[in-house]
Formats: sequence, C-alpha cells, structure tokens
Amino acid sequence: MTAMWRWLAFACDAARVRPSAAPDIAKAPSTALCAVPLPRYAGEDEDSLAALQPGKGEGSSAALHPPPRSAAQRGRGTARSAVEGALARWIPRIAFLLLLVAALPAHAGSLAGTGVVFLHGKGVWAGAFDGGIPAALEAEGALIAEPEMPWSFTRLYGATYDEAMAEIDAAVAQLKARGATRIVVIGHSLGANAAIGYAARRSAVAAVVALAPGHLPETAEMRARTKDAVAEARGMLAAGTGLTSRHAWPDMIQGIPTFAFATPAVYVSMFDPNGPAVIPKNTTAMRPIPFLWVAGTSDPIFARGPDYAFARGARNPKSRYLEVSASHLTTPWVAQSQVVEWLKSL
Repeated sequence: MTAMWRWLAFACDAARVRPSAAPDIAKAPSTALCAVPLPRYAGEDEDSLAALQPGKGEGSSAALHPPPRSAAQRGRGTARSAVEGALARWIPRIAFLLLLVAALPAHAGSLAGTGVVFLHGKGVWAGAFDGGIPAALEAEGALIAEPEMPWSFTRLYGATYDEAMAEIDAAVAQLKARGATRIVVIGHSLGANAAIGYAARRSAVAAVVALAPGHLPETAEMRARTKDAVAEARGMLAAGTGLTSRHAWPDMIQGIPTFAFATPAVYVSMFDPNGPAVIPKNTTAMRPIPFLWVAGTSDPIFARGPDYAFARGARNPKSRYLEVSASHLTTPWVAQSQVVEWLKSL
C-alpha cells in the first residue's frame, strides 16, 4: 500500500508539469549544464549547438538566447506538447481510479493474531481427519493448537464433558501466550459437538466451526441403545459404588454399535440425553457469534437439516450453513477452502 501511495504522489506531481516548464534545469548551476552534452537534431549544426552551451559563442547572452528552431524541430515540439498534454489530462484520472481501488474493502483479511483450536473426532487422534484445515489456516498466519481430547483412540473415554472443556481452556491459554488475540474453535464429529459446547460456555470464543457434527445422545437412535446403561450408571453414582472403575457401556459411532469404556460419571456426562453434550441445547446457549456448520450430503446428520441445531445458534449475520458433497470423514477435506475463506472474511 505504501508503494501505491508513492506512485500516486509521483503521478499527481507529473500531472502538474507543463510542456514549457523546466524547473530542474532552471535551478541547476551552469557547471551542471556544461557537464550534460546537448542532443543534436536534424538541421542543427555545430554553431547552433555552440550557441546553446554556456561560455561558448560570442557572449554570455548568446547562451541564454538560442537561435530559432527549424520547422522540423517545431513539429517535433508540437507533437511532444500534445503527448504531454494528454498525459497531464489522463494521469490524474488514473490516479483517482487507483485511489478508489485502494479505498475498497479487502475481500478477505489475514488471520494473523487468530488462535485456532482444532478438536478431533471420537476414537481417533489429534490431527486425524482434519482435512488439512489447520495447515491451511497456519499458512494464512493463524496460530494452531490440536490437543488430544478425552475421546481419542488412547483415552476413550478419559474425562467428563466438563473436564474436556477445561482441557480446551489449556489449549486456548497456550495460544494466547503465543500472541493470539482472538480465538476460533473448530471441531470434527464429536470434536464439533465439543466446539459448540465450548462456545456455549466461554465468552472468549470469537467464532466456531462445526464440521460434520456427531455424538447425539438425545436422539431416539442413541437413546434406544444407551437408556438402560445410563440408568445403571446413575444408580452407581447414587450408591457410591464403582466410581473410579471403568466399565464397558454401549456406544454408537455413526450408527455402528460400539462400546465405551468409562467410569459411571464420565458415561453419564457424555450420554445423558439431557446432559451437557446435547448439541441443540448448546447452540441455543451460544452467544451471537459467527457460526459455520458444515454438513456432508452423505453424512447421517445431513438429513436433520439446519433446523436440528444450527438455526438455534445462527444469530450472527455472518453465520452460515454449508452443504458439501462428502461423507462424514471427508467433509473437512472437501470444505477446507470454504472454511478458510469464511474465517478470513470475518
């Protein structure tokens, strides 16, 4: 931008010069003039050139009054004056247009100063199925944190939902220590669930991105599988038995029956149909921050549409519901560029 303003200043100065003006030459000392050889045009002879050189000719006045130019010279002067006149008219117009372009808002800004926490999905690991989004955001200047969450392959399930929020707090603190001035939380699958949950509980979040959100404990499908287990875990908590031991409880990943190994408290926290991991309840509690929900057309959650949970949290004019042709696992890859551009537009 500095270079553009310098060019504009030069252009405006050039526009003020008239064909008859020669400020640099008028101010230059005679020694400087003697050091610069004068060009020879057709029709000029040695005597006419000598008359233009200071200190040559019959007297000092001859150097200040050159002989009349020929018709050919006058023709060239007229043509040059026409060109300079045209430049004098057009350069200000071009400069004005460049000023207008410079004043237009940028389509997308840099992500310098933005800290991004990316939360992985259930049963995988930090960086898995992130679609290259963290690397793409880092290339735009963002600071990235990809913590291993309690639902990773090696930790499943190692902490309650609220304890997971505290782990995200630690990642946010690290980003702020590195210079982040605004925080964006992005998640995939259960990580998207947690990103929404974190935004519902923390005021420091500037924007949230939910990629193929998963883990829906309140739905009829999940409740049919976990209802009895949740009741059993609640009974153990009430009786104070087996509180520190991990038990095998029913789980389901994208419609596929699996098992969760967790303490009673962790299981109730993650699978209670009225508990902290319910997405619609969390989107309702979110502040009106920019909210991007990305649904793959081949992902089971796609059938639920925006009214399932997105519409409850889309109270910011920059919020978007994005549909991409992808499965549950490929949604981040397919949506990578859209996610980056959306964040840059905020």
